[in-house]
Amino acid sequence: MNQHDKQFALEVIVAVLLCAGVWHLFISPSVQKHDELKADIGSSPLVNIIHDREAFQEATHRANAAYTRAKWIQHRSEPARNTALMHTQIKEMAKQHSVMIFDISLTPTSAARGPLKGTQTSAFTVGLVGSYQRIASFLKDLSHAEALLRMTSLRIVTDPNLASPQVRVTLQLQLFSIAAPDLLFSKMEDQPHDE
Repeated sequence: MNQHDKQFALEVIVAVLLCAGVWHLFISPSVQKHDELKADIGSSPLVNIIHDREAFQEATHRANAAYTRAKWIQHRSEPARNTALMHTQIKEMAKQHSVMIFDISLTPTSAARGPLKGTQTSAFTVGLVGSYQRIASFLKDLSHAEALLRMTSLRIVTDPNLASPQVRVTLQLQLFSIAAPDLLFSKMEDQPHDE
């Protein structure tokens, strides 16, 4: 080993010792202090308050979503409580699609028992005359009507007394009215909510 190599080895050893000294004197205590502070913050009551606030915000969001959904159900239940409203909607849709109504009747309202307590149903029978295309577009709009309804029967008959592309259709619809808990609305009316 020549003099130059010895000098280089000595410089490397000094650099390593200097780095170890800096680590031991300055960096290691800072890392240790950082870990201690992190542990102190993790056990701080402030962290619990932050978690409680996040839980409260999540609960508020869920309550607002439930309120919005209940309002939607309440709105969609209105035609079963006020059957004249559904009667008018059906007539307007028939007019819009150039479909003639030959019969529209209502079966009396019944109240559900058991798990559906608070639910009322009304049954409509609707007789229509029109082309297949117009009847189909009427049915599509009916499926998007602002009511909780279910089609329970659809009967299509060709009538030799009608013009060639015309058919006679009889629909049976069941409308539902779901009573929203009064408590939900009485407690939520004063609260801000997302609609």
